[in-house]
Amino acid sequence: MLLIIAFNFPKYNVFCVVCQRMLSVNSRVAWRQGDSTRVEETGGIVNCQTQSIKVHVQHDAISIEALNIWASQPEAGAVSSFLGVTRNNFNGIEVIRLEYEGYVPMAEKVLRGIARQVFTKWKGICRVAIVHRLGVVPVSEASVAVVVSSPHRRDSLEAVHFAIDQVKALVPIWKKEVYGNNTEIIENTSSSEANMDVPQWKTNKEWNAAEAADFSQMSM
Repeated sequence: MLLIIAFNFPKYNVFCVVCQRMLSVNSRVAWRQGDSTRVEETGGIVNCQTQSIKVHVQHDAISIEALNIWASQPEAGAVSSFLGVTRNNFNGIEVIRLEYEGYVPMAEKVLRGIARQVFTKWKGICRVAIVHRLGVVPVSEASVAVVVSSPHRRDSLEAVHFAIDQVKALVPIWKKEVYGNNTEIIENTSSSEANMDVPQWKTNKEWNAAEAADFSQMSM
């Protein structure tokens, strides 16, 4: 329309050029603010021979640097990661550490199943790593890491979000929060309701027992 106006009414040429530039700027701003109608240009390819999965349940500290290096591939323009760390508070109570336990063989099978889901849902994925820690995890140390690489950022970012949600909902790993007075509290109860003299293990609030059982069977 602006071109038609400029052609038929030469005196409006400058006006049309300004409008065109404003539209271009607004389009870029809308994209940065989450306008999903503008699709990212893609053109990368995935090397099927280097696609890989790394899953591990361990007592050792998690090295996000090592996972990022492993996930990096020549064709990967994006390496996205999530690192879940122990924070120092829960519902206003001081937290001094978390403790995790789980059945390692089953947990690793479920983690591998989640990684396979990522490859199924997003075709442009290079590598997927999911690592969960067991034992004592002090404040500011990592308990879980998810790293995904892909030619373009959108696939890896969305895949990381999906994978950590699945980990929380499906993986048979339980945690205990230890507080400043060396007491523990069960999930979804207040400190006044919990038995503060007896250690209590808890699942994540996203945990779905029925779905986890079904997924565990499929991952066998």
